[in-house]
Parts: sequence; C-alpha cells; structure tokens
Amino acid sequence: MIKIYVACAPDGLDAEAQMVLDYSIRKFTTVDYEIIWLQDSKRKGSKLYDWDMSHWSTPFCGFKWAVPELSKFKGESIYLQFNHIVLEDIAQLVDEKMKKDVAMITSKTNPFSAIKFNNKVIKEYLPSIEDMKNSSAAHQICTKYFLDNGNLISYFNNDWDIEVFDLGEKSGLPYNNLKQVYLDKYTYPRLRKTGVDHWFNSECSNVKCIIPGVFEQYYEEALNEGYSIENYM
Repeated sequence: MIKIYVACAPDGLDAEAQMVLDYSIRKFTTVDYEIIWLQDSKRKGSKLYDWDMSHWSTPFCGFKWAVPELSKFKGESIYLQFNHIVLEDIAQLVDEKMKKDVAMITSKTNPFSAIKFNNKVIKEYLPSIEDMKNSSAAHQICTKYFLDNGNLISYFNNDWDIEVFDLGEKSGLPYNNLKQVYLDKYTYPRLRKTGVDHWFNSECSNVKCIIPGVFEQYYEEALNEGYSIENYM
C-alpha cells in the first residue's frame, strides 16, 4: 500500500480543499493507498506536535521533510499539498522509477510541491524530526541543501504541476486560481460565520481559470458521494 502524506493547516481551515483532493484521488486511483494528513498536532507525543514554524511561509510547508522518518525510512512515500487536485490515476506517480542513489523525484516546474521520496536513501541527508521541530530554520536548510545537491534529485517524466496533477494533454490550474475558488467561494464564508481567520487571510485576485469549474465540479461530486467537510475538521 502506498502512503500519501498531505500537508495542510489544522482545525479544518482548509477542509473544502482537503475534501476535494481526497475525492479526486479516489475518483481516479487504481492502487491501494492511505492518506495521512500532515498538520500541526495538539497531542503531546505526536511527531507533529510543537514544531517551531516561525520562519515557515505556511503552517504546514516544513512537514514535508518529516515524511521519510514517519515512513520509518522504508520504501517510497508520496508527499502532496492539500491544494492539489488529482486529474489522473496517481498510480502513474507511484510507477515513476527512481535510480537507487536518488533521494527523491519531484516537479521540475515547482520543486518540492509534490515529491516521491526514496526513504532509505534520503535518511543520511535529513536531520531527525526531533532536531527539525526545534529549529525554525530547518525547513529552509533542507530545501536549500537539496536544491544545491541536484544529484540527489530527479524529475517526474510527466511534470506534475505545482498545485494540480496534470498528465497528458490536460492543462494545470494555477495556485492563485485554486485559492480564489476554494477560499473566496467556500472557505472564507464558512470561517467568517465563526469569527475564525484563515492562515492566508487575504482576498484572492480574480483571474481566469485554465480549467474552469473543476474545483466546483469535484466539490459537488464529493458531496453527492457522501463526503463532508466536517470529516476534515
């Protein structure tokens, strides 16, 4: 079974996008898999509890470097962000071949937005979770290290776009478009009713979507299939 680690904010701040990603994976995927949500934990003893995020651009981006240790440095693991939408069978990503000395495969368009880790190989290049969680700079240090050591990285044969998995002839949906849809139309109105601020906390620019209506379509399909945003709170 392939493990898919998905980074996201805690407390249901991005529940709508999480639901749509979850549904989109299940809509197309033909292999056995498990989704593990990477989010700040309030449970003492959790490996995701009490991280220093003071230099992170989002409340989840640094968790990607915890994936190999969470996988016990065995086999291969996939890392995504909650604001992806899967448009094809993720088995195509699972089947991407890695050279035995390569630590990861990632997107050439936007490195580290989607990753397939070689957990055994990357072990010697990563700090421990215990060290990373206590260092506000660990995320930036790891990112720079792998960018500077390109021999440890290879790239997807079909480049999977920054926020939308995109194979074949389909076009990707840019990050700002996806933020505009799920925040302005769904998430911001829900959070305003409870007086909660979103971590992004900004209105999104009104730009034309390359794939109009995809998020809305999958959102409605997910609800019709019995999905609920309450399950991601």
